[in-house]
Amino acid sequence: MTSTERRRWGGLIALNAMFLLGVLLLGGTVGLWGFLALCGVSLLFSFCGAWVFDRRVKIPGTAAARIERGLCGSCVYPIETTSPQPDGCTVCPECGAAWKLPPPPPNNPA
Repeated sequence: MTSTERRRWGGLIALNAMFLLGVLLLGGTVGLWGFLALCGVSLLFSFCGAWVFDRRVKIPGTAAARIERGLCGSCVYPIETTSPQPDGCTVCPECGAAWKLPPPPPNNPA
């Protein structure tokens, strides 16, 4: 799990904790079944929020930064030593994702 994913899940857990604390502060006004229903709604919104974040809101530069370091943008497997295919893409042997790696820096001995 990356640090971004840990922060995301930490934030969702904190939001859930605040929501449930608010429900607990309501006390007996919602009853046991109301409390359980609100817990379920809270979990549902958390997982929906995590899904939306994964699919739509992830930082677009993350994969590019990994590729610049010679890592697969999907699974972070080292691919700088993998030979490119005829189309110029390097296929990750771990996950099968194909990436156009930047050219290696020129070797200028000074």
